[in-house]
Amino acid sequence: LSQLFRDPQCRLLTLVGPGGIGKTRLAIEAASSMQDDFDHGAYFVPLASVGSINAVIATIADTIHFAFYGPSDPKVQLLNYLREKQLLLIVDNVEHLLVGEPHQETVAELLVQILQQAVQVKLLVTSRESLGFQDEWVFEVEGLPVPESAATAGGAQKTSVELFLQRARRAHVGFIATPKDFPAIVRICQFVDGMPLGIELAAAWVRTLSCDEITQQI
Repeated sequence: LSQLFRDPQCRLLTLVGPGGIGKTRLAIEAASSMQDDFDHGAYFVPLASVGSINAVIATIADTIHFAFYGPSDPKVQLLNYLREKQLLLIVDNVEHLLVGEPHQETVAELLVQILQQAVQVKLLVTSRESLGFQDEWVFEVEGLPVPESAATAGGAQKTSVELFLQRARRAHVGFIATPKDFPAIVRICQFVDGMPLGIELAAAWVRTLSCDEITQQI
């Protein structure tokens, strides 16, 4: 993602994937590695609980510590402020705002206006579907790799098995995976297609169930 954003043509990058796949965490991690590339920093804009375009504008302003003034249009004020900034906005969870109310613009249209009027601003967006604009770069977030078999799972790093083991030990500090557990752990990861949220929920069951019993529950 950092490499993509270093391309001058990439100003709107959308991380697309189902809920629980890890889009938000990936966006935050990527932004933390890139914030020094932007003179005015990187800001996380959470929109999961925001329900209108006016609230989106207010949330962005609050996030970047901009206060509206006077009776003029808040959107115009925000765009004027951003025009002089060189920053990264991480706009999280926009899918429910892609279809606006009648005669109201959508969040996607607002983001395009930001790009058009604030030429040094870049946007990293998370959504369950793409915004559908020609200049949008789309990065599909997939599940973590799943080992092909239990034989390769024992030493697997940066895979779904490793995440399961980490979360299982956090849920039950006495948990130690035995060689007999690995076939079941691999099946668990396969059942959820390596989705981080599914793995974490399944791993929490080790407090009361064996790994084989977890596969049966799934």
